[in-house]
Amino acid sequence: MRLLQLGGVPPDIGGRSAGGVVTHSWELSAQLAANGHEVALLANNVSQSSHPVRIDGVDVYGVSPQDGLRALGRNLRSIPIVRTLFSWFDDFPASARARYVAYSFVCLDVIQRFEPDVIHVHHAEVRFPPALIAAREAASSPPLVVTVHSTHTITQSEPAVVARFHPLVAKNVQYIDNMIYVSQDVREDFHEHFSPCPHEWVVPNPIDISRFSNVTADLPQPLSSSTGTSGTAAHQLLFVGNLVKRKGIYALLEAIAAVVETHDVHLTVVGDGPERDCVQSYAREQGIADRVSFEGIVDDVRPYYEAADLFVLPSRSESFGIVYLEAMACGVPVVGTTAVPEMVVPGDGICSVRVDPDDVDALTEGIREALSAEWDSSRIRAFANEFSWETCLTQYERIYAEVDSRE
Repeated sequence: MRLLQLGGVPPDIGGRSAGGVVTHSWELSAQLAANGHEVALLANNVSQSSHPVRIDGVDVYGVSPQDGLRALGRNLRSIPIVRTLFSWFDDFPASARARYVAYSFVCLDVIQRFEPDVIHVHHAEVRFPPALIAAREAASSPPLVVTVHSTHTITQSEPAVVARFHPLVAKNVQYIDNMIYVSQDVREDFHEHFSPCPHEWVVPNPIDISRFSNVTADLPQPLSSSTGTSGTAAHQLLFVGNLVKRKGIYALLEAIAAVVETHDVHLTVVGDGPERDCVQSYAREQGIADRVSFEGIVDDVRPYYEAADLFVLPSRSESFGIVYLEAMACGVPVVGTTAVPEMVVPGDGICSVRVDPDDVDALTEGIREALSAEWDSSRIRAFANEFSWETCLTQYERIYAEVDSRE
């Protein structure tokens, strides 16, 4: 099949930004190409010319405003399209509306050149209206599939952001026939705000199992060389995530301050964010500065997973949580919360412990329970294997084939 993905590419491929959705849209594109499909990716975080660059079998198009203006000028029906898009984004600043108009015409240009059988839009927000209008204008009128990766923007962002995006998604949903959710939790949360679409599926975010199960011995082991107690502590704990409040980092530090009374532990924090200075200060306030190492953003997180005895991320909001699966793919048990989809952190005692995200005492006991338990790393890896690309790619291919056959 000929498949057009609307998403982004990670920084090592040339993208200006990173993130879970960016990584997913790129990896999905590369996996589909490796499986014999013709794949193009329109990356809105690449500002190069829309002439494609072929990377790992994927034709990567950038979003250049100049190309958008040129495409607009070539299209005889451009004025009605501009009016439609401006009215669609009437709650957004004029500068943002202009960007979405340019994006729509680049999208139309790519559709006309690539002639996809199916277009897959990642996120049900600002990318969808330009894609919908471009697809309608194209001679082939390819069908659209939309993935909802998160409901954070429409439920938990600042009030001004929610006020802008909630009406936009409500308008978009009226035109979405095919919707994929990354978890049942996201699906249920989405349905609390919007009506179900005619055709819906749940497909979890996959991980490259081989990348995390075949960590070579010569990779550096960061915990053995860090300062403080990291090299000598009996139990190595790991946190991977953005340093923001909703990731539960403050609760984790409070829990560690209690856990050290009964267990010899060291916590390594991988990640960065706006709360970093405050988090480091809070570790000192809790009297555990020598028990915590802050590594910042690292090029390769795999050796950190390999060196850990327990992965802990007490997130207060998580649409999926790919890092839990990455840890489990390395055979590491995890402590998560009830805010994480149960399909990812089941709390079954086989691979994970599940606690209340707002209860520090419960988190403390959950960590102690996990440290005292006897874990079978092979069973933990087997759980993570259920989220392999081999399994999930088949689901995507079936969805694309079904959507294409209905048109």
